[in-house]
Amino acid sequence: MKPEHIAMNEYVKDLLTCPRCHIIITPPYQQCKMGHLRCSSAECETSDSETVCYCGETFLMFKISSLEKIYDALVFTCKFSQNGCIEVSLKAKDLKKHEEGCKFSPKNNPEMGKISTK
Repeated sequence: MKPEHIAMNEYVKDLLTCPRCHIIITPPYQQCKMGHLRCSSAECETSDSETVCYCGETFLMFKISSLEKIYDALVFTCKFSQNGCIEVSLKAKDLKKHEEGCKFSPKNNPEMGKISTK
């Protein structure tokens, strides 16, 4: 990947990162009228987080398919790279499946020990 593509990839990831839990927000996307994306991570879930944004605005109930296409074009590195995994160019659609079966995952290889997965 060219340096300028790497920089753009990281910039878009930063735009899609939840300001509260710092996890990349994944599709399907919804936003409030202030432009904040709805994060569905367990750390951000509240009793009304399905309909109300952290800023107090109501989430608009429409799909943001263009943003989903941008997300699908991003390239990710396996979260177990610090354990030795060399998969550094995974598309979003392949990332979860790879990480579930990654031989460098502590779940799949107890010798790896505990790592941070954020």
